[in-house]
This record gives sequence, structure tokens and C-alpha cells, in this order.
Amino acid sequence: MKTFKKILVPTDFSEASKRALEYAFTFASALGLEILMLHVIDARADTALVYSYREREEDQDMEQVSHQSMGEEAKRVLEEEAQKGITYDQKLKVTTMVRHGVPYDQIIRVAAREKVDFIVMGARGRTAMEGIFIGGVAEKVSRRAPCPVFLTRQARHVKRASGKE
Repeated sequence: MKTFKKILVPTDFSEASKRALEYAFTFASALGLEILMLHVIDARADTALVYSYREREEDQDMEQVSHQSMGEEAKRVLEEEAQKGITYDQKLKVTTMVRHGVPYDQIIRVAAREKVDFIVMGARGRTAMEGIFIGGVAEKVSRRAPCPVFLTRQARHVKRASGKE
């Protein structure tokens, strides 16, 4: 039987990422797993200009802010879970990482390098249009990852045949 140790949770701070993090906390608590929370700063959004030393320092500040934001997001989600009555039997180990590059590529690289057992991520990120124009990060990760990928969807109100939601 396979023993799980680590799961990777990529986040872009969207609602879908928050939902994926909730699932990851549940899995980690139930299975005693370490969570690696990853935020990728999309290099495709950077300009092609050569950075000066001063601008490079600003990038490092951005990385520190991203680490802080991830820690705050993880804490916020845990607090929301507790308010819903969801508690965890053990203290969760959450490690945050920030990378620069193409999001799907960095997610796949981190998964391989860190030897994660599976990835938990939102099926949609910040915008639905992203999938149309650049192919969708979740789709590319699920096709190319070196491990299983668990995709979460945003909660939707679905009207059932019985007429109830």
C-alpha cells in the first residue's frame, strides 16, 4: 500500500484556490500529510526589459509579500474552517513556496523536485478567459504532472430535477 507524505497546493489566491486549500487541509489532517503551498509569479506578465539592480530588489520584496500573503491566506482558510465547525486532529505542517515562471511549468517542476504524492488545485483560476487564450493551467498540470492531480470546482448552485438547490 502506498504511503502518502506530501501534497502540493498551487494557489493564485482565487476562490477556486481557496476551495482547493480547504480540501488539502482535510486530506492532510486525515492522512498526516505535509502541505506545500505554491504561488507562481507569472513571468509572462513581466516586460522583456533588462532589470536594473534596484528593480531586482523590488522583485525580491514582491516574493516576500507573496510568502506573507500565502501564510495569511492559509491562516484565514483555517480560521474559516474552524468557524464552520471543522477541526483538525493534529497541527498541520504547511510550507510556502514562491516561484517565478510559467505557472503550469513551475507547478510540474516543484511536484517532481519535491516528490509530492499528489496535487490539489482549483479547476479554474482567476479568470475563465485564461483557459481560452492560454490553454488553462489546471488542464496542462493534469496532463503533464508526475503524480495524480485532484481538481476542485467552485461551488455552484445546481437546480436538481426535484426543484431543490
